[in-house]
Amino acid sequence: ELKEECVPADEEVTPDEEVTPDEEVTPDEEEVVTGGDLTVALSDSSPDATTLADGTAFNEMLKIDFVGGAEGSEVTGFKMKRTGLTSDSYVKVSVWDSEGLRHGSVVTFSDATAEISFDSDPIVISAGKTETVTFKVNLHGDTGAGTVGISIASVEDITTNGTPTGDFPITSAIFGTVDG
Repeated sequence: ELKEECVPADEEVTPDEEVTPDEEVTPDEEEVVTGGDLTVALSDSSPDATTLADGTAFNEMLKIDFVGGAEGSEVTGFKMKRTGLTSDSYVKVSVWDSEGLRHGSVVTFSDATAEISFDSDPIVISAGKTETVTFKVNLHGDTGAGTVGISIASVEDITTNGTPTGDFPITSAIFGTVDG
């Protein structure tokens, strides 16, 4: 016995309304950041000098505020200088955004300089918004007694599609290091 809802396979079904295929669904497009003015300054939340034990990792050393102008910008790299009385090979640096995400690799200084690029994972500074970027250092277990700091020496040391301005160099406090 067939129920009313069932249609025998040899009958053609014609809908009462015209059936159109579903509209193509596309994922939301990402906002394209074109590169505008970008104000760069030492953050008020940049850490004060303290003593760091050797053999420690991800010690916050420098915070820089990036303020987007009328248009947003993307930052895709930094060139940093190491200051203080420690060996380059004992100090590594990494870059973190305000969401706590690392951008690029953790790199070791060489000739008191470290460069980090992260073209495929930019830090986005939205128009009119502030993004605080944190620079963290790892100290090798053999660092011992000394001092360490980092700085962004000039506007040319920031890779961005925007036009950065600010007072340079932007320098961290000088931290003491001790045998941990």
